[in-house]
Amino acid sequence: MKSGKSGTGRPSLIRIMVAAQLVFLFVLLAFGIGSIAAVNRSEERRVLQEQRADADREAARLKEELSGYQNIMWELFIHVTEAVDLVSGEKGARYFAIRDLLERMQDITTYNPGIEFCFAGRDGTIIPMKPGYKSFDALSIREWIAQQRDNNFAGYSPVSWSILQLADETYLLFFLTGDECCAGCLVSAGRKAGTLLDIAGQGGFVKLLDDQGRSAGFGETAAGKSVDGREDQLLDIAMENGLSLELCLGSQARLSRRFPITVGVLGLLCLAAFVAQTVLVYRLSVRPVRALSARLGDFGEELATGGVPVEIPVNASTDEILRLQSSIRHLLDEVMLGRMRDYEHRLQNQEMELLLMRSQLRPHFYLNALTTIDAMTYQDRNEDIRRFLQALSVHVRYMLRTDESGITLGEELRHIGAYLDMQGIRYPDRIFYVLDLPEELSGTTIPHLLIYTVVENCFKYALGVEETLLLMISAQKTEDGVSVTVEDNGNGYPPEVIALINSENMPQMTEEQKGHIGLRNVRRTLELAYGRKGLIHISNVPDASGEGIQGARTVLIFPEPGDRVR
Repeated sequence: MKSGKSGTGRPSLIRIMVAAQLVFLFVLLAFGIGSIAAVNRSEERRVLQEQRADADREAARLKEELSGYQNIMWELFIHVTEAVDLVSGEKGARYFAIRDLLERMQDITTYNPGIEFCFAGRDGTIIPMKPGYKSFDALSIREWIAQQRDNNFAGYSPVSWSILQLADETYLLFFLTGDECCAGCLVSAGRKAGTLLDIAGQGGFVKLLDDQGRSAGFGETAAGKSVDGREDQLLDIAMENGLSLELCLGSQARLSRRFPITVGVLGLLCLAAFVAQTVLVYRLSVRPVRALSARLGDFGEELATGGVPVEIPVNASTDEILRLQSSIRHLLDEVMLGRMRDYEHRLQNQEMELLLMRSQLRPHFYLNALTTIDAMTYQDRNEDIRRFLQALSVHVRYMLRTDESGITLGEELRHIGAYLDMQGIRYPDRIFYVLDLPEELSGTTIPHLLIYTVVENCFKYALGVEETLLLMISAQKTEDGVSVTVEDNGNGYPPEVIALINSENMPQMTEEQKGHIGLRNVRRTLELAYGRKGLIHISNVPDASGEGIQGARTVLIFPEPGDRVR
């Protein structure tokens, strides 16, 4: 389906709606601008009065809150003056006194979240506390407390609030001192001024001043804005606790509700426009969309019951709905095609899993194992019997793990090691193998039994009657993922088998090729698991002269987890 202009000649729904809205907005604006201009000034005066009242209420609330913190600090100060064990020469008494003070300060900061920091102590030992911690090691606070301990809080007035700048933060400080004891707290000035700044509105600012002449500004004052021309919006509020407020009110636009005639006329216009627009949208958009929705519902029911899905019509009166119908029809066709592909893929996957299971669970292997055990009993090889049974137990448990979609490379090689140990007991001094697995690759997830199938194939075709089997299994990291190589010293692969397994598209098996179903299953399992081809490659290992063959090599590639298709 092509994009861009459709060339259907039908009117665009967007253009129709835009034109209708423009006409409506022109009439609405022409009538509303005059009315709004008349009431704008009175509305601004009303908003300013509300801001003043809100500011007075918030200032009173802030004053009451700070008074509460003062009372708490008085209680803490009295506790410190009575806690003589804080400077006791007995370590145990001093420890429990300090712990009691810490718990009391922790309760204060926990139940009074407005207190940012709390400190208390006596005789030169001052302990800071931050909410949520039993001690606070902020460098700036510790340095400031150490300085004040040395100069007895010079420059700050006790029993009243002061403004303190620390580490780019502004705090309100209240402390009590006397008889070598002190207690105090720090409150975030920015948080306390935040509500007032919201009341001030856009363009306003809040300024806090203490009785020592220090000040802290928030809002437009931080950028050096002037208050010229806004003197009627500047408020001075005394807090009576060592602090005072300057609040400059900004603009805070609100819609007026006091012109009912204007609202009534505008409401009638909106109603008329709404009715016209509703009829237009229903006829050109809603009705065809509802019809399309009903068709989609029928499509889903037919799809669920296995019937023939209904046809999606392409007969809309507007360009957008026509495109929507065409797109949905195309998508549903793709859904049907994808569903058939998925069904085919699942059938293939189940078939390959069944073939792989049949190729691995061979009764003759276990019958041979029992025969081997029986023979060793006559030879009094009790230790070999014990080792053989242990390896056989590991082998059987691993073969029965058919409910897992994947195992780790380390588990697969440990199982192969048990299998090789059994074969070594059956054929003493005729089997030598090396497993080379780097530790960092042992956790790689791979499909079940793939490497084992290749190793079993080596025993089937490379182990002769009298020859010694040499087997090398190694793993390494490559650009494509993890590469596992299996080499033996047998007679190699026949050329037709190499061509079959390494081919781009593997053809159907002939009667002669059915003997190599294990390798074919390995290739198909890799393709289904990773959605890619070329993950298995077999070849023969040339001898030193380059003319003969001294073994077979099989390379399996397991892509990274992010490269998996499914």
